[in-house]
Amino acid sequence: MARTHPRHKHDRAGSGTTVPHRRRTPPWGADVGNRRLAPSLNGSRARCATEVVRGSRASPRAVHPGTASPGHRTRLPAPYSDVGETGRLAASPLMDLRLLLRRPVATGTLLILVATALMITVFFLGSFYLQDHRGYGALQTGLLFLPVALATMLGANAAGRVIGRTGPRTLAVLGLLLAAAGFVIPALWCGTVAMVSGVSLAAAGTGAVFVVASATALAQIDPREAGLASGIVSTFHEFGASLGAAVVSSVAAASIAGNSTDGFSRGFTTGAIIAAAAAGLAFIITPRPRSSN
Repeated sequence: MARTHPRHKHDRAGSGTTVPHRRRTPPWGADVGNRRLAPSLNGSRARCATEVVRGSRASPRAVHPGTASPGHRTRLPAPYSDVGETGRLAASPLMDLRLLLRRPVATGTLLILVATALMITVFFLGSFYLQDHRGYGALQTGLLFLPVALATMLGANAAGRVIGRTGPRTLAVLGLLLAAAGFVIPALWCGTVAMVSGVSLAAAGTGAVFVVASATALAQIDPREAGLASGIVSTFHEFGASLGAAVVSSVAAASIAGNSTDGFSRGFTTGAIIAAAAAGLAFIITPRPRSSN
């Protein structure tokens, strides 16, 4: 008599053939596959690597779905590629990747990315300029940045009050152009007054762009997807901070490591160019608000 696996059962005829036991679909609509998939990816990649080293010609499904074809060596899967595939095929995915391609969300993520990069440029270059080049202490530098913080709050507060009348496109363009104008001042003129006034003006513009970015990404999507869209915006906020610090530190490296002011001028000029280019792009891609009718 044939031995059967505990998960199998004999058919009614008793012929010894086995019938696979069917799992019941969970009563809830959650995408359990995606939840259980991510923790097992590291083990899957390690198992695939072992098979490749051994020169295995095993079936692709015996190692990892979709990573090889019959008669060929298996290949390492792309990191976490199955998450997107499972999410696409699941009935109730945890994340719909098509959300990233929607125009309001894409516009909001771009604006938050640029605004954060510009804000990091303000504080990064400003702190190095005031402390290393001008010789101010930590307390004096902090007090000189007080107008920058106030300008950011004023810009964000004003944007929140007028965005309903002007629309996100106009406000985004004006905010980015204001930031570009602010960066031009310390790029052309040296001195503490020029630097503080210029970056304060730029901070007011970026503060307004922060409001536009969040409003654009969250105002025109389904309420059930608001949490996911908010998480995407927050993620690109961190991307913008890291990207801004990397770019401006590379451009202004000569002034950060030495006594020349040429690096600071190039850094502020780069910020002005990025802000102006983003203003033109925002004018093109920012969607109009939905009509209330």
